[in-house]
Amino acid sequence: MGWGCLGFLLSPVQVKRDVYDRDDGCCSFVGQGGHVCGSRYAVQLHHRIAWAHGGSNTPENLTLHCGPHNREPAT
Repeated sequence: MGWGCLGFLLSPVQVKRDVYDRDDGCCSFVGQGGHVCGSRYAVQLHHRIAWAHGGSNTPENLTLHCGPHNREPAT
């Protein structure tokens, strides 16, 4: 794994592909009532457990979220 220009650890290409394939290239954010977003626009890797809080860059801890859902604060 390499370091990005902002000091964040980058995920290996294979991990990104695995997450993208598993999530079918769609935002996997689950909202109220169990509705899944499903957007394919500008999806980004999202850490379920933040990297800064000890979360890993493994497929088990990563999912795809669209930009707006990736920016939502964790609850």
